[in-house]
Amino acid sequence: MNLQTCKPIVALILLLTSLGVAGCSGGKGAVSGKVTYAGKPVVFGVVLMVGKDSMPVRGEIDPDGNYTVKDVPYGDIRVAVNSPMPRKDRWVPERNLPEEVKKHLKEPPKGDASIGAGVDMKKWFELPSKYASHDTSEVSVKVNQKLTTFDIELKPTP
Repeated sequence: MNLQTCKPIVALILLLTSLGVAGCSGGKGAVSGKVTYAGKPVVFGVVLMVGKDSMPVRGEIDPDGNYTVKDVPYGDIRVAVNSPMPRKDRWVPERNLPEEVKKHLKEPPKGDASIGAGVDMKKWFELPSKYASHDTSEVSVKVNQKLTTFDIELKPTP
């Protein structure tokens, strides 16, 4: 082979090698999308994501059902969605939540003492309890880039 023929081959090998290294780097990315239940937006709550390291990361759900979870490790991620009844008076962690969710809800997000104060109660609804735990929700996503779009479409349980 001459030098002109080798250049593209060497470039291809270097590209494939760098992609392989990047894919195994154990990086983190953000996951964002919309949470719906039976086609309706979930208007309040949190999305919890757990990877192989078993360290949960979470993001809040806005009134339109949109969410973003940052620092999600690359790999297969199990997902939980929790939408407790919004409280107008003061924030109190729900008693019937799984332990892995409770330990991340010991204080209100963003220091808000009246969690749910801006939620339209006409649009809020309770989710089936299976979705509150990443072990039972049957919702998962593969994260392998800096930004992953993942719409969470929850379905009624039979």
